[in-house]
Amino acid sequence: MVKGELFGKAVSWAVAGIVGALFVYASVSKIADPAGFALDVKHYRILPLQVVNGVALFLPWWELSAGLALFIPSWRRTGAAIVFALSCVFAVAVISAIARGLDISCGCFGSGSQTAGLRTLAVDFGLMLAAGLLLWSRFGRCEPLDRELAPGGGYESSQVTSED
Repeated sequence: MVKGELFGKAVSWAVAGIVGALFVYASVSKIADPAGFALDVKHYRILPLQVVNGVALFLPWWELSAGLALFIPSWRRTGAAIVFALSCVFAVAVISAIARGLDISCGCFGSGSQTAGLRTLAVDFGLMLAAGLLLWSRFGRCEPLDRELAPGGGYESSQVTSED
């Protein structure tokens, strides 16, 4: 394995681990207090009241799934895609709150969350960047360590064909 390739894979694992742990941690606090998270969602004043509770119950499980998927190499890109999509939606919500002058909790980590503002937006863009790295870099993909195990790798000559 080439030195640069090893470094790229190590960075990919580190990014996936940090983002995965962050999403798992954030989701657990919301799953533990769905009523509190529903209030945070409501305070954004974007969704109709009829769907706020459903979103508050559903969204943390997506975050948990995405966070856990980042730890599993064969699911890493799927987890990164979900993290990227959730981060994009959250960025729109925070930008909307800032533009309307709302002084609300971001709801990121349950009751101990910071105010939805530029700092929250910066962290969110960092998460989008990290998810993008995992999605579009070749190091975010799950590749066999042994090329012999890859489809079409090393075993062609020993395979029996219908012509034999």
